[in-house]
Amino acid sequence: FIGTHLTILIKQQYPDAQVYNLDIVKPGTPLLTVKNYVSPLKEEQVLQSVFVECDVRKSIEHLTFTPTSEDVIFNFAAVHRTPGHPDQAYFETNIRGAENVCAFAEKFGIKKIVFTSSIAPYGAAEDLKTEDTLPTPNTPYGISKLVAEKIHTIWQAKRSNERQLTIVRPGVVFGKGENGNFTRLYWGIRGGKFFYPGRKDTIKACIYVKELVRFMLYRLENHSEGVELYNCTFEPAFKCYSRNDEKGYGITTYHCQGAGKSSNDSCKYCRSVRGKGTRYLSGSCEEVNDLY
Repeated sequence: FIGTHLTILIKQQYPDAQVYNLDIVKPGTPLLTVKNYVSPLKEEQVLQSVFVECDVRKSIEHLTFTPTSEDVIFNFAAVHRTPGHPDQAYFETNIRGAENVCAFAEKFGIKKIVFTSSIAPYGAAEDLKTEDTLPTPNTPYGISKLVAEKIHTIWQAKRSNERQLTIVRPGVVFGKGENGNFTRLYWGIRGGKFFYPGRKDTIKACIYVKELVRFMLYRLENHSEGVELYNCTFEPAFKCYSRNDEKGYGITTYHCQGAGKSSNDSCKYCRSVRGKGTRYLSGSCEEVNDLY
């Protein structure tokens, strides 16, 4: 999902760049666990990368190309849906995968890695977190991601004056091909069938996928050595709340990031999607038009 959007951006900005996609499945392959799967690619769009079958839980070798020291690694490999996997799966993929990726970089003298972590190492909480906040993960996913960060940091420290490591901790990443909670939320509200499973004032730290990959590429281009760590979420975070209108219908509102107004206000930057008794407004017209 994120890798597909990053590949598109790289090929737009660097048409001659060769992108290799090391994964266990080809990009755009429908997932059996996802109903009504939507590909990150637009109709008839072809991803300009070379697929190489690879399982990061094992040593990375016998590749169809020869890596060079000038290559850059974007490490997205992870088991991330939580809950949904046995505890061991998070540790096996996220920790062993980090070890194998760093060993691969070490073997071929690769000096630049961008690692996608998560806000999960902070643990479940709603108070503001900064990059200086002490991580206190309370799930196997969050623990495994924090350990993976440390593995990458150790790799960089071995040659700190030569190696460049960028760690990003995104919130929930949404956009075309997300096929997760935001996709279900969007269609539920649009169809007028939105239900609160619990509290009605949930705060959701999130970021649009194109904003995330633009930032990752920007930092790669403007960071020569050392370690950088960034939380990647919209500020303020999206907040969902409910009330009744004058006719008694429930109205679900999301604060609009683009104009700093709620969806009950007019906003020239955004497009509203209305369902029966509900209203939804995204952060920008690009986000809504490109989402689904």
